[in-house]
Amino acid sequence: MPVPIYGNWTAVEGVKSVMRRYSVFTLLVLMLALAACGNGASSGGSTAPVVPPGTITGSVVGFKSGDRSSTTPEANIAVEAYTRSFPYIGPVTPDRPHPVAGAVTDARGHFQIDGLMPGHRYFLLFGMSTAKWVQLGTDHGATVSATVCTDCPLPM
Repeated sequence: MPVPIYGNWTAVEGVKSVMRRYSVFTLLVLMLALAACGNGASSGGSTAPVVPPGTITGSVVGFKSGDRSSTTPEANIAVEAYTRSFPYIGPVTPDRPHPVAGAVTDARGHFQIDGLMPGHRYFLLFGMSTAKWVQLGTDHGATVSATVCTDCPLPM
């Protein structure tokens, strides 16, 4: 027949419960310590900068066709922003739009494009082989990353 358990003690003489009693003081100290850790993180403990509205920041890394797992930062890659997409690989199309803004990656593969309309979507072209859509917020910009193949032949 099962033995009922009351609080931290069993009803059987000489058998101790595996539960431990914690004082209110110990729990209070633990809660204050956890709250202090949470407040430190929200008061500037984060290192991710907020991107201003109308700005896209990011990085471009490259890989060789034989080893996609090994990437390196790519310098001097043109990053262009467009208001609509288009076929960017293959034959040149007559209705390719003009970019509304652009930048070139630095030695660490980083770039920043400023002066875009907050709240709009932009088609970003990285070099000649990779593209993606980016949505800007009305109260913040966007951060993107792109991975490009450095030795892959482009289809014609």
